[in-house]
Amino acid sequence: YIRALRWASDRIGDSGIVCFVTNGGWLRGGTGQGIRASFEEEFDAVYVLDLRGNANGSGDIRKREGGGVFNQASRVPVTVLMLIKGGVDKRTARGIFYHDIGDYLSREDKLEQLVQFNSTVGVPWTRIEPNEQHDWVNQRDQSWYVLKSLTATEIEDGIFKIDSNGLVTNRDAWAYNSSQGVLLAKMGSMIDVFNSEVERYRKDNPSSVDDFVIGDEAKISWSDGLKKDL
Repeated sequence: YIRALRWASDRIGDSGIVCFVTNGGWLRGGTGQGIRASFEEEFDAVYVLDLRGNANGSGDIRKREGGGVFNQASRVPVTVLMLIKGGVDKRTARGIFYHDIGDYLSREDKLEQLVQFNSTVGVPWTRIEPNEQHDWVNQRDQSWYVLKSLTATEIEDGIFKIDSNGLVTNRDAWAYNSSQGVLLAKMGSMIDVFNSEVERYRKDNPSSVDDFVIGDEAKISWSDGLKKDL
């Protein structure tokens, strides 16, 4: 359905109307961020009638979604989406307009509302002002973006002056084990292989370390740092 929206948007060119009854997954969450951003940029007016009906939740969250307008044929939320490009004059409002059908409504209740609306003129639209992250509904708490960074950035100092990756082995499967005996055996074996590679390197003096070292990961786990040590 996302491809269909893209195709239809391209198809109308500089002027036209795109209208779909479609999966409403694009309306909420990070995965639909790019779609919402495209709608904001490309269209003069956007109308979204949210029919809800997401059956993939549980408990009260599921009950609030209400019945699916397509009964059991769909378990996803459904939206009626209208996108208008060009031909929007001073008499027609520009922007993004949204209406939520409501909580705890049965399929029949939702369909009855649609009949009463009769047309887009009868829908009690609410104008949406998207935030910088292109959230339309359930907009995120912007206070996160004013928190001080833990580490320094290009524009501000961080809470800590020094940052690092901490203790990094690059071979955790070798360097950690719940059995001390197994750990000693594995590390001892890998050290023996490394030392033998050092001796072989001294004798052959190859031009490329990457092409030279043994590639058997059951015997040793190479990293750039270990190759430099070699």
